[in-house]
Amino acid sequence: MNFSCNGKNGNSDGCITHSFQLKSAYENNLMPYTNYTYDFKGVIDYVFYSKSHMSVLGVLGPLDPQWLTENSITGCPHPHIPSDHFSLLTQLELHPLLPAINGLHLPVHR
Repeated sequence: MNFSCNGKNGNSDGCITHSFQLKSAYENNLMPYTNYTYDFKGVIDYVFYSKSHMSVLGVLGPLDPQWLTENSITGCPHPHIPSDHFSLLTQLELHPLLPAINGLHLPVHR
């Protein structure tokens, strides 16, 4: 992500970094939009998880574009869809920890 910031974890080109190993639960453009208004359609909502401690078992997919067309839904909120944000739902599995080795807990990867 790029921001105009040179804060504690920023650098001179505006990039902010962190040490978390996060991954998006929604990969490969599964959701073409999470916000669907009359003048904007795009992805602005995310589900991130710790890839070193969890894995994704499943996600809720997008609304059928044909259904939106058939029902003349060109933007939300709408009587059939009360929010301009579409729901994101992710089922995650927490990896069990191995017994402590020298005081360190390590995740088990399957």
